[in-house]
Amino acid sequence: MLRPVSQNEILIPVLGLLGLTSLIGLLQRGRMSSSVLAVIALMLAIGLYGSAVGVNNPGFTAGLLVWLAAPLLYGAWVLSGSERLIRGIFWTAAIATIALSGFILLYVAGNTGRFPQIIPAALVQETGAGFNIEGNTTAIRLYGLSSLVALAPMWIVAALSRKSLLLPPRPVIIVAAILAGSAALVGGRNAIVLVSLAIPAMWLVWRAFRSLPWKIPVGGFILGVFALISAPFAIGALASTPVVQRTWAAAMALFTGGNDTITQQSERLEQAAQLIQWWKQAFVTGHGFGTIIPGYARSAERPWTFELQYHLLLAQFGLVGAIITAVLVLVSARAIILAYRARPDLSTPLTVALAAGVSMLIAHGANPYLQAPGHMWAPWLVFVIVNVALLHPTRSATPTNNGEKLVSVHRLEDKCN
Repeated sequence: MLRPVSQNEILIPVLGLLGLTSLIGLLQRGRMSSSVLAVIALMLAIGLYGSAVGVNNPGFTAGLLVWLAAPLLYGAWVLSGSERLIRGIFWTAAIATIALSGFILLYVAGNTGRFPQIIPAALVQETGAGFNIEGNTTAIRLYGLSSLVALAPMWIVAALSRKSLLLPPRPVIIVAAILAGSAALVGGRNAIVLVSLAIPAMWLVWRAFRSLPWKIPVGGFILGVFALISAPFAIGALASTPVVQRTWAAAMALFTGGNDTITQQSERLEQAAQLIQWWKQAFVTGHGFGTIIPGYARSAERPWTFELQYHLLLAQFGLVGAIITAVLVLVSARAIILAYRARPDLSTPLTVALAAGVSMLIAHGANPYLQAPGHMWAPWLVFVIVNVALLHPTRSATPTNNGEKLVSVHRLEDKCN
């Protein structure tokens, strides 16, 4: 969380240790949730498909690490989870949030002259910190800044939610939420500000909606689920159109006095058009991992990298991969719903984790956050809690009543042998 990128000599051993201890814990437990196992299996299926189609592409290895190595590592972490682990994760996240946000606020205050610069120069260099002014707002560079994409909305939602024994005490949560929200505002990243405002707002609307004495028909619920799944894609498509860009720039100019224009987004607009056109060249199968677009590249050193990740997903996986991904979303939603039913007492930690995971997935659409393994904890944390909930349900809500099955690791080993 503090150094998720740009330090592989530390990150890789840490991730390796995480995978090893998770595998040991999984073998000791001997059981896992079939619903969560299905989520991991579908992730691996997408990875195998992209590998088969793009085996000869220049950036093949990069996709392999994200879609095969990472699901295996984090999948073991998910399946080995326990309530003790969940409590430790949230405490670790709270401490990391306070430390990271405090550093950002002190660094910005020192550079703007509002507070003496007390951060040592060696620490500034080690954290990759840099300061800039963009228009009327501050903007910084920091290796750990991107972690606020998940941490800020997570603690803001936690501050608005009920208490839980698996979360830190209320004063710690409130401090983390205030510091993270403040750091998001001075950090200068639009994606962080967006999810920090939108995700808690959506949670408040949902809580208000749930309190109403309405009965939702089955058809309406199914329609709502599909609307929720398609919302990120629809919003992304609308946001990339010139009229929406122009309207948004005009509205922001009324409040900020800025002079934002559509030309500032021209690179992403061109990128979206190029990726869509490239997808059409292999509409059904896609081009696989590490595909490059002839005559167009965002980076000369790594021409297979792009910012618009969901457009890239279509170009890589095509219609076949999109269908598998849709199934993955539905299976994931089903597992989360089963977890809420099986363990109502875990609803608050699960909701807080969902805030982090959904925020990272939304921001990933315009920036490749989840290309870095150090950011992947956010969506996978959701399934750590889901797996625990389905393995240890309350007496009034057993997994078998909800269609959930438990799988024995040793039985799987016997079948493989």
